[in-house]
This record gives sequence, C-alpha cells and structure tokens, in this order.
Amino acid sequence: MESVEVAMACLALLGHRRPTMSQVVTELSECLASEMARTQSGHGLDSNDSVDRMISMNLGSVLSPGAR
Repeated sequence: MESVEVAMACLALLGHRRPTMSQVVTELSECLASEMARTQSGHGLDSNDSVDRMISMNLGSVLSPGAR
C-alpha cells in the first residue's frame, strides 16, 4: 500500500472502515523502508530529498486529532 492509499483510508466516513493507528504506523513504516531500499539501490532520489527528511520522523508518536 502506498502512503497516499494509507491517507485515503484514514478519511473513510465510517470509523470501522478506517485503519487503526498501529495499522497506519505499520503501513507507513513499510512505505519508508521500501523507499529507502529503492534510493539505496541508486534508482531513487538523491540524499537531499524528502526521504532523508522522512527518516527523521518518529512514526511511532501519536498525534492528537484536532477539533472538527
């Protein structure tokens, strides 16, 4: 699943159709690992691109949702 697909799944109108936070973290971690593997193989972005910035993100932290 791509990160955009994860984001779209989080927007489902019905709560039972939205992924849990642990599922989101797992999916995004897999996306990051895949992107890192792609860039290390020389077929991706250079070292100054967004992947390096993503690495510094803590995907395990939970953000409080804002008011709607």
